[in-house]
Amino acid sequence: MAVTIASVLTELDHLKPSGYTAADKVKWLSHVEARILEELLSWHQGFEEVTFDGYTYDPETAPATELLVQGAYSDVYVKYLISMIDFHNNEIMRYNNSSAQFNHVWAELAAWVNRTYVPVQRARVTRFW
Repeated sequence: MAVTIASVLTELDHLKPSGYTAADKVKWLSHVEARILEELLSWHQGFEEVTFDGYTYDPETAPATELLVQGAYSDVYVKYLISMIDFHNNEIMRYNNSSAQFNHVWAELAAWVNRTYVPVQRARVTRFW
């Protein structure tokens, strides 16, 4: 089953119901998706053509949008959204816990990307002497 905006929001609402709108949650999803592309994927071969302009919440098209991370590491989205809810609720103890969980999943995702994809050679070191 593909990981979509709708599937992430459904899981989030089951695990951590909140008063935040779907538009708020999609904005946060857009932020973490941009980070995934800029900080992880764009540094590896095979993602040169991937572009991301962000998500806007449109109830008809947004829910079916597939996210970049599929499979075992897709939990990164729910963990990030939970930490954002805790942050914006000013629940500092919960935020510390949820952000630690997000950081753990992020590190696992980064390690998997680094093991699986060849890094892009952006610059070459030349001999200076």
